[in-house]
Amino acid sequence: MKTRAIGSSVPEGSAGRTGINEPFSMIEGSGYKVVTARDAGEALEGMRQSGCDLVLVNYRMLKMIGSDPILAIRRISPGTPVVLISGYALLPPQQLSRVDAHVGKDATLDILLDKIRALVVAHESSLAAASGSLAKRNETKLSA
Repeated sequence: MKTRAIGSSVPEGSAGRTGINEPFSMIEGSGYKVVTARDAGEALEGMRQSGCDLVLVNYRMLKMIGSDPILAIRRISPGTPVVLISGYALLPPQQLSRVDAHVGKDATLDILLDKIRALVVAHESSLAAASGSLAKRNETKLSA
């Protein structure tokens, strides 16, 4: 599967816990290609160069940097789904309003994978619909 997820890192403080803190290799084992980045700048550059179908963002990374990588992601690729991963069950509404999904404390890897699958399918469907609409417009222009 060509789906790529760009994430920063597995949330810190995860030693001994199972769930969303499993290594990204578990996500890769489910058929996704995962590209990790050391920081937001590296992740954004990867998106510019080769795109991706979904972005995993570590909440701790958001708190450590002054700028907002989610807004930058939306500028580079407006339709790309963003999943915010955190060690918190609840987050401020303004943080959640900018992402497509939040996977928090006590969530399992299965919950994360279900969200990834649903968002990727929706994203691919919207891309296919947009492509079909563009082809139809081009066809109309040619026949006129």
